[in-house]
Amino acid sequence: MQRLEQGEFAHTPTFTSSKEMNLLSRHYNRMVKRLHLLIDNAVKNEGELVRAQEKLEHHHETQIMNEQLEQQLREIEALNRSLVDRIEEIEEANYKIADLAGELEDKNSTLERAVARLSTLHKVGLAIGSTMELGPLFHLVVRSTMETLQARIGFIALHDTETQTISISTLLGEQKLPMEEFTVPADACEVSSWVVAHRRPLLISNMADYPHFIAQSPLGFEKKTVISVPLRVKEEVIGTINVINRWDNTSFSNEDLELLTTIAGQASKPISAPSSPLFPPSRPATATHAATRNA
Repeated sequence: MQRLEQGEFAHTPTFTSSKEMNLLSRHYNRMVKRLHLLIDNAVKNEGELVRAQEKLEHHHETQIMNEQLEQQLREIEALNRSLVDRIEEIEEANYKIADLAGELEDKNSTLERAVARLSTLHKVGLAIGSTMELGPLFHLVVRSTMETLQARIGFIALHDTETQTISISTLLGEQKLPMEEFTVPADACEVSSWVVAHRRPLLISNMADYPHFIAQSPLGFEKKTVISVPLRVKEEVIGTINVINRWDNTSFSNEDLELLTTIAGQASKPISAPSSPLFPPSRPATATHAATRNA
């Protein structure tokens, strides 16, 4: 009994002094064996219970972690939606900035063109106000106009209605063009003759839209886009200022036409002056333009 109290379940005493004691010892040993088994089962069950509790606690912790993770995922999704909204706002802002930049570039280009036009008008105005002779004056007018309008070719055509000829002066542009003044039949310069006959300027954005005009000029170049405006002396149209084709192969515009018309109006002032060799008081306006050769 003392060993049993100390936990020695393996000790199995046997009493043989009498039949009753032998039976008692066998029952005692069987009881000890069952008690040992019960205790082992209790210990085992207790261990399983502890492990089950640990698993339960781990499951509870896992569940809490899952809930926290789901909360974080929801927060991340909300942040992603907010980020997407911000990205869309940024893209929209970039589009607006690009549009504004394009508008600013267009306005800058327009401003540059306006400044160039004003500069050309100022330069021509100064030349007209000086004592410059007609030859150098015509050269400055044509050169300044070509630079401003980015024209490949420019010239002044003076019409003689008596001989039905056109004197081409101040022909500037491509190197293959003739350098000196020369005369051609009036019908050889159809555009200039049309402007003189109709007494108004003509803008041809695309020669293909004007099949009644020949694209190939007798001066040796192909016309693609043209501006021709009349030179007037009082009520008489005595010739035209002309620009042909642009360096960037685009078409002339109405703004270009307005500039050249203004320049032609300025250039007409010295021609109309009493001291002009083109029109001395004693000679008709239409028959004396050949004097430009001596200007």
